[in-house]
Amino acid sequence: MSSPLIRLIRDEMFSRNIQVIPPSRIGEVRGVVERALIGLDVGDNRSRIIVKDMIANLEQDAELLSRTRLVKAILGGEETPESFDREVLELARRVIKAEQAILSVSSIVVGNRYMALFTSDCRLEDRVFRKGDVALLTQSQLVKGILLDCLETLKHPIVEQ
Repeated sequence: MSSPLIRLIRDEMFSRNIQVIPPSRIGEVRGVVERALIGLDVGDNRSRIIVKDMIANLEQDAELLSRTRLVKAILGGEETPESFDREVLELARRVIKAEQAILSVSSIVVGNRYMALFTSDCRLEDRVFRKGDVALLTQSQLVKGILLDCLETLKHPIVEQ
């Protein structure tokens, strides 16, 4: 039943880079499911069990495909601008950037706040920041700002002798 998803998973796992999945491929998967559901008699208890099992299997397949693609994105897989999930993959990359900023010994930290430069106008929680603002942010604000792609963490200057 989930052969289109299984094919996508197989293609993803055996490729070096993140595969481009056009929206039409996801539409194909949805179409298979819709056609299968139309033909089932949901009034019958056995049919309802089959439908529930089918949907559970499809959800597991979707989760496996999602995890595979996210791991590739996190590990630095090539950009996929034409793919249906490019925004999700970009957010995964930003999560890594946020974690790196928090763990980096070169980030400027005052107390428990991170110094950041805003690269565009941004609203974080109840505060509005303008492009060019420098602020000390909590870890939560820093992560949100990196996910919104509106700031850069300031680094300690390196002095060469």
